[in-house]
Amino acid sequence: MNSLNVTQNKLRVLCERALRIYERHEQSDLVISTFGSTLVPAAQAYIQAYDDSRMHIATRNADMEAGHRVIDMLHGRIRTWIPVLSRDISGLSLGEMLARTDSPDHVIGDAQRLLSTVEAKKGSLLYAEKFLSDIGEALSIAREDWSVARTAIVEQQGLYKQVRELGAKASSELVAFRRVLRSVIGSSHHDYQSLRRTRIKQASDETEEVTEVMELDAPVAEAMAVSNGRATVPFGAEAATH
Repeated sequence: MNSLNVTQNKLRVLCERALRIYERHEQSDLVISTFGSTLVPAAQAYIQAYDDSRMHIATRNADMEAGHRVIDMLHGRIRTWIPVLSRDISGLSLGEMLARTDSPDHVIGDAQRLLSTVEAKKGSLLYAEKFLSDIGEALSIAREDWSVARTAIVEQQGLYKQVRELGAKASSELVAFRRVLRSVIGSSHHDYQSLRRTRIKQASDETEEVTEVMELDAPVAEAMAVSNGRATVPFGAEAATH
């Protein structure tokens, strides 16, 4: 099948455009009217999924920021206790604990091991109860907040997956719809051409850019690439003959 890769945000624009075009031509041809039960729900579902995914990014980022903040606080408390722990407890890999800040799971694991070690030796450590209270509280907060962050990450991944799946369906419907439009209204009609050419102003967190896409009838790979929720989905192109 001839196909074209279209980024998710561009596919959303094409879906909205196709819905308006369908409304204009629904009564003009029986075949076009059949897309009311195929193209319309597919395009609407994709638009909703795409918007939900984009909106959830802010939630995910906020939860991750909060999660990393409490992990940093936990690691800071561990660093504060390291001098007395290294003085009184032999065999601890304290240097590794100080260095491991890249993974929240590592920091949480280190805190758990320290709590277990101090708990076992609290009879000989005068500050054991203070340590257990301090690190225990910090660990509890870190676990809770990082769990929220991990949940947000998983939810975002699920939304991305849904967008890709619904995008493939919407893309297939758009291909068929465009072919029928060409047959009914002709390849020179503005509505047909508007599904072949799209000019989009898209805003990201860092930049705004204007992108123009000329859809060419050429075969391309069917694989989907994913990057920050702007994965490409295969958007089929009709045969090159007009």
